[in-house]
Amino acid sequence: MVEQKYYNFFFQKSINYYLKRLNNQFTFNIDAFFLGILWVFYRKMYKYGVLAVLIILFFLFIGYVIDYCIITSDDFFYYYNLILTICGSIAFGFLGNYFYLKHTKSKINSIIQNTSDKKSILIELKRQGGVNIVLPTIILFLILLISSILN
Repeated sequence: MVEQKYYNFFFQKSINYYLKRLNNQFTFNIDAFFLGILWVFYRKMYKYGVLAVLIILFFLFIGYVIDYCIITSDDFFYYYNLILTICGSIAFGFLGNYFYLKHTKSKINSIIQNTSDKKSILIELKRQGGVNIVLPTIILFLILLISSILN
C-alpha cells in the first residue's frame, strides 16, 4: 500500500482531484476528453502517449487504404476521421484517469523500490510526477504546422 504523502508529492497541484479517484478509477476526465494525446503527454505518460499515437496512425492508415483503394468516395475519409475523433475522445475521457492512476502507482512503487532514503524518494516523486507543459505545446505546434502544410 502506497502512503498518501507519496501521492501528494506525485500529483502536486492536482492532489484533491486524483486522491478522490484512487478507489474509483473509471471516472470521466473532461481534460482528457478534450485534449486527448496532449493530455497524456501533459501528465508525463510518455509510453501511453507513444502507444496512442501509433494506434491513431494505424487507424488513419486503415482509413486512407479504405478511402483510396476500396470506396474512393469524396466524403468517406472526412466522416471516418470524424467518427475516429469522437470515439478517441470518448475513450480518452473514460480511460484517462484509469491509465493515469495505473501509471502513478507504477511510478511510485518503482521509485520506492529503487531509492534508498525517504528524502530522495520525495525528490524523485516530485521530479517524475506533476505535469509537463513543454512537450504538449511542441506537439500541438507540430500538429498545426503539419496540418497547415497539408491543406
